Parts: sequence; C-alpha cells; structure tokens
Amino acid sequence: MDNKEDNLDLGELSNLEIAMIKKFRSISEDDKERIMKDLENNTLNKEDSLNLNEFTFENFVVGPSNRFAYRASIEVVNNLLGSVNTENTFSNYNPLLIYGEKGVGKTHLLNAIRNAIKTNKPNLQIAFVDENNPISEVSTDADVLLGDDVQLYMNDEFFNIYNSFIENNKQVVLTADKTYSQFVDGLMVDIKPLTIAEKIANEIEKCEGISSYDLFRKTKKANIVHAKRIAIYMMREITNSTYEVVGDTFGLNYSTVIFLYNELVKEMESDSELKKRIENMIDNIKSKENKQL
Repeated sequence: MDNKEDNLDLGELSNLEIAMIKKFRSISEDDKERIMKDLENNTLNKEDSLNLNEFTFENFVVGPSNRFAYRASIEVVNNLLGSVNTENTFSNYNPLLIYGEKGVGKTHLLNAIRNAIKTNKPNLQIAFVDENNPISEVSTDADVLLGDDVQLYMNDEFFNIYNSFIENNKQVVLTADKTYSQFVDGLMVDIKPLTIAEKIANEIEKCEGISSYDLFRKTKKANIVHAKRIAIYMMREITNSTYEVVGDTFGLNYSTVIFLYNELVKEMESDSELKKRIENMIDNIKSKENKQL
C-alpha cells in the first residue's frame, strides 16, 4: 500500500511545513495521534510540534558550570509531579529564573521542563512564551508559565499575567540574559558556558564510554588512562594549551602529561581507526563552538 505522506507534493510547501513533515515521520505513532488531536483542537502550533522531543534532561550536557541550574530544573518538575523531597532546597522557589549569555543551554532546560511535564503529567496546562508565542495569547487558566528570553517582553501585560500565576501559587520558570530585581523572591540560577575540558569530557563519555567523573579522578585503570590520553591530546589540539595548563586541568604533573600525549601520538600513527575517531570528536567540538542554542 502506498504511503500518502511519501506521495505528498512538497513543492508548494514552506520550509517550515516540510520540516514538520520530516519530523512527524520520525516520531512514534502515539505521539502522532496526540499531535493530530491537538492540531484539530487548535492547541498546538507548528513550532511546538517541531520541538516536541528535541530538548530533554537526558540529552542536556551537564558540567560544573550548569549543574545547579540543571538540578533546580529537575526539582521544579519533581515538585509539579508531586515527587519532591520536602527537605530539598529547590522545592519552594517560585519563580525559577535561569540566566546567562546566549548559547549556554537556557532554552534547552526550559524545553526539557516542558517536555518532562507533557510526558509525565499531560493534564497540566502549560503556557509557553517566547518570540513565536506572544504573551497576549497566554491564558491565566494554565497551570504553569514558562517564558524564554523574558527580557524581550517584560512589559505591563507580561507582569499582569506573571503576578496572576505567582499569586495563585502556580509555577513560573523563566530564562533571561541576566538577573532582574522583579524576580528576587524566587530562585535565580546562572549558567556559564561549558569549559573546553568539560566539552571534551562529555564527548569522550559519549564516544568512548568513560564518564566525566572517571576522566578527572586519579586511577590506574587502563581504559580510563587511555581516555585521559585522548582528552590530553584533544585539549592540546583544540586550545594549543601548554602542558602545564593541561596538567592542571586533569590533575596531572607536567612530565605525565607529556608522556601520555606522546603515547597517544604513537598509537594514532599505527591505528587509523582511532585517529579518525579522535579527529571526529575534535571536529564535533569545534563545530559546536560556532553554534548557539
């Protein structure tokens, strides 16, 4: 039987509509059914369907520079799901403001919160505000208010709606470029850019299966020592850092760094597969340096 989706004439569709079709084909049948129902009820816009599963807590890259914001975001979800620890310091903070420069992952965390709520408690109504979803369309009947880049629309209309949510003890989570005095009654957490060492560690964890924790701790386990060699080589190649700086980063002395670096260079000369794998990791990090979330 022919698939009607495959027979669609894409010539008259916009790039956004084509992207929606491709995204729609890649998701589960259950999600497809829910999206179609929401579209029929006019409760889901095009941008929302495209971002349905893109940002999650599982694929958020965690490091020392963003761990506090990450934990706070998870606790907000736990609180909304009724599974929060009463001793946890995050559970009673409202609003939660996540701030930092562009490209550090604020939007990722905000959407991770939204997707976690949709997945685990779909009956909760979420009001989402960003450049594509104006504050004028928000209903105060919603249970949760999520606002991305709040500095772009901090006007009277926004604060009327914001105050309504706060006064009715409804959770508000916002992202911004910096702290703002209007939100001091809640929890304000910053995200700093991941360091190169953190990016390398996460790349190695993803590709080599060695955790970031193991990479930075002292150990003589052969697989972890080998991963350290790779990390040292990658840091030198990406940043041109001195052996002393690399050693300080990974808790190694100068002579050890030189030894491990040279050992990997020799290994790469005889192992083209390893060399290609490392080059791909380096290229991946460099390409991400030029992208902003």
